[in-house]
Parts: sequence; structure tokens; C-alpha cells
Amino acid sequence: MKWFDYIFYRIAQSYLMKWKDDTGIFTGIAILTLSQFLFLLTFGLVLSHTSNFKIPYLNKYYIWLICLSGLVLNSIRYKKFITFKMLEQKYANENNAKKNGILVVVYLILMFLLPVLYGVIKHNIIGGKSIFD
Repeated sequence: MKWFDYIFYRIAQSYLMKWKDDTGIFTGIAILTLSQFLFLLTFGLVLSHTSNFKIPYLNKYYIWLICLSGLVLNSIRYKKFITFKMLEQKYANENNAKKNGILVVVYLILMFLLPVLYGVIKHNIIGGKSIFD
């Protein structure tokens, strides 16, 4: 959970510093929830192709329910139990802020690109079609 706490803190901090808006906390929670869902999706897809594990069919309503419940749980966590102020005090004097910030950006980019890359490979290469045709 420390990694997700740090991701939330860096997203909310950068949003609050750049746009000076009070919605930075919610933006951090929303982006964190989306990245967590995409991580679970990617992990499940890779696991289903490397083992006998099969992902059950999920229609859009189940996906919305999963994302909404994750958003609610993250909102409760970061508004009641671990607030932005607590994380700000914890990470105020961090030594590797630039390196850690780059890791957060790389993680977020990977979490958005891996499902897309999986879809392109599955549809175009494994499905028998070539992306170069």
C-alpha cells in the first residue's frame, strides 16, 4: 500500500501545484483507482495466457461496479484514514524525489499502455491478422 500511497500523493501534489485547484485530491484518487484496475486487468490477462486460469466474462456493468467500488474504497482511505496532509508530512523531505517521480510516471504510462498493447497483439498477431497488412 505504500506504493499506492506515494502514487496518490505525487498525482495530487502535482495537480494541486500546477492548477492550484481543490479537486487535486479527487483527481489523485481517480487516477490511482484507474491505474489499479488496469494493473489487475493486465495481470489477469497475462495470467490467463500463461496458465490455465480463465477470466470470467465481465460486461461493462461489472467493470463499472468494480471501478466504482475501488473509487469508493480509495476515497475512504485517502480522506479519512491516510489524508493528503499526513502524506505531505511523510514525504516532505524525501531524498530521491525526482527518481521516484519518474518511476510514478513510468508506472502510470505502463498501466495505460499494457492493456492497449495486449489488445493489439491479441487482435492483430495472435488472431491471424498482421498489423503490417
